[in-house]
Amino acid sequence: EKNMGIKGVYPWGKEWPPPKGAGNYSSTLVDLEEDNFKYTSPVGSFAANKLGLHDLGGNVWEWCEDEWATNEFYRTLRGMSWDYFQGRNLVSSVRRRAFHGNTSNYTGFRCVLFFSPTVEIANPIVEKAIRQRWTFLRGELTEADLEKVTELWLNGKQLTDVKGLEKLTQLTKLYLQNNPDLTKAQIAKLQKALPKCDIRSNATK
Repeated sequence: EKNMGIKGVYPWGKEWPPPKGAGNYSSTLVDLEEDNFKYTSPVGSFAANKLGLHDLGGNVWEWCEDEWATNEFYRTLRGMSWDYFQGRNLVSSVRRRAFHGNTSNYTGFRCVLFFSPTVEIANPIVEKAIRQRWTFLRGELTEADLEKVTELWLNGKQLTDVKGLEKLTQLTKLYLQNNPDLTKAQIAKLQKALPKCDIRSNATK
């Protein structure tokens, strides 16, 4: 129901026809014939919007994660492409559907660089165990990295405390047996911090 839900608002504003340099649309739209691109254009060929984003309108339709009307076989496309020129098809709210396996020269996707803050694991034994178990983790550990850690084996690692383990919020299984210096109080405190985690320990103190 969102398709064309907002009328008269385009990626470049509310004016029609669009100003020169508004984006890579069909050359049938006379005002944009000077873009010199018959089909797709390199990213950055047109000015960015106020948020610093290029080609939110025109060039290629962009795949979205959204399903089309809860149909798992179709996904939503937004943004129009180089072969569109009619005003009703260029409004920012326009959407179309496509089978999720389709490919064409007028569809594409936008790469997004996700930044996740780095996290310091205060206990070097814990950090070493994480890297040994989850070998794909490289460089400084981030919050996103720690969310991937769901199981961890620390049996017999001579742990004296559980510092840093509370940051592993997605842990479902944690093995801490045969660490004689760990106390029941430490395990209880950690269990409270990680209520969904099955912590195995034979602490006796």
